[in-house]
Amino acid sequence: MNDKQYWTTKKGYKILISSMTDSHLTNTVRMLTNSNWVHSSIWISCARYAATTGGEMAADAAEEALHSMKTSASTDGIFEEFNKRNLKL
Repeated sequence: MNDKQYWTTKKGYKILISSMTDSHLTNTVRMLTNSNWVHSSIWISCARYAATTGGEMAADAAEEALHSMKTSASTDGIFEEFNKRNLKL
């Protein structure tokens, strides 16, 4: 099984996420965050909250947040590498 994760740059180049420089990784996380990309675990937590909350307004707010969030395997890899290196925005 190939567990190497790649990121496709805005110019179309595929690079190993683990080989990205700290500054490139930080800039990528900043761009993703500003564009409503989140780690899939955050999306799942929000979905669970929306499904189990007792308040109708809270559930509506959580569902609205879910509709604006985006996630994918490659973005998960970016966020995981960022956290693994203990980088900060």
